[in-house]
Amino acid sequence: MVKKLLLKTKTKIRFGYIYLYNDYIKYLKKLVLKKKIGKITYISFQRQNFGPIRNDVSSFLDLATHDLSILKYLFNKKIVPKKIIKHDILRKNSGDIVFANFASGSTSIDINVSWLNPEKVRKITIIADKKMILYDEMNLEKPIKIYNNYASYPKISKYSKSYFSKKAFVYKGKSRFIKFKDKMPLEKEILSFIKNDVNLTDLTFAEDIIKITKKLKIV
Repeated sequence: MVKKLLLKTKTKIRFGYIYLYNDYIKYLKKLVLKKKIGKITYISFQRQNFGPIRNDVSSFLDLATHDLSILKYLFNKKIVPKKIIKHDILRKNSGDIVFANFASGSTSIDINVSWLNPEKVRKITIIADKKMILYDEMNLEKPIKIYNNYASYPKISKYSKSYFSKKAFVYKGKSRFIKFKDKMPLEKEILSFIKNDVNLTDLTFAEDIIKITKKLKIV
């Protein structure tokens, strides 16, 4: 219905996935595309705060849709829901604290959201086989930290177990911070709309995120 109406009226519409206009998220996408951090094996999203508390949806639908939009933007791959743990603290079926697990190819993904957290937390952790990245949105001085760290088990299966112990090798190198002068995402989204740039958050994009949340069967 909405799609037909848009085609008929030739109306321009964009949905509020504002992180796709965040300069630091765009920087993370560049790192992913250039494969400078290696093969990504795990991603963790933490989006927690104290209120506001909705009465019509859970904290997952209120908060985690932003993280799902970031995932789609970074990788443009199928996101498969795996498992969800929901904590109803204030009332039945309130979903005040939610842990959700997904997979995208061989990458494992965890999303943790809460509107009953004493501090505001906005973090993305990316684990790859060459480096690790932490994006802390609340850290205005050092938003992105790239760790030259990696861990792996030696491939010693052809040797006798009596000679070797299969302990993981852990490497810790120098880390560096990334900070640059960025524009407000909402300002960039509005300018993009006015200029009629490529629509990053069109109806299809929004529909895909709704489909993912429906598969989790959470309101």
